[in-house]
Amino acid sequence: MEQKSGLPLLAFIILSLAGCGGGGSHEPAAQGPSPEAQFMVLSGLPVGSLAAKQTTIISSQADYQTYWAARLGSSATLPTVDFGQGQVLIADMGIRSSTGNYIGVTSVSVSDSYVVANIKLTEPSFIAGAALTAPAQVVYIPSRKEILISEQVEFR
Repeated sequence: MEQKSGLPLLAFIILSLAGCGGGGSHEPAAQGPSPEAQFMVLSGLPVGSLAAKQTTIISSQADYQTYWAARLGSSATLPTVDFGQGQVLIADMGIRSSTGNYIGVTSVSVSDSYVVANIKLTEPSFIAGAALTAPAQVVYIPSRKEILISEQVEFR
């Protein structure tokens, strides 16, 4: 029995697939995240004064100064932000009765009309140490769009 080579068939398939590209149009190179998705951590606050878990969005310099003075005292160094270009998000876990808790923004997703700040809350699955803590994180989001919050809880 004569054996036939599959090389011509393989070459035909490869050339056919190479020609499939959407009519010659070229897709732009993948862009990095938009500038609005680039958030900057201003502070991780190990101890806070808020009793209950909450997120706060600050859109003005006056409110920002009031927050910092109430939280850390008027002598605290205030990180510089541009409220003409963005907003500050404070993610606060409130008072916890043990160590090992953490809260923080993991990413920011951008749409045409809003941004979504993705926040991760980490809770210990056992009492790591008995102490009153109030973990918080303060981030600057370079967007004036409405900020929506998405939370994820992780037990470790």
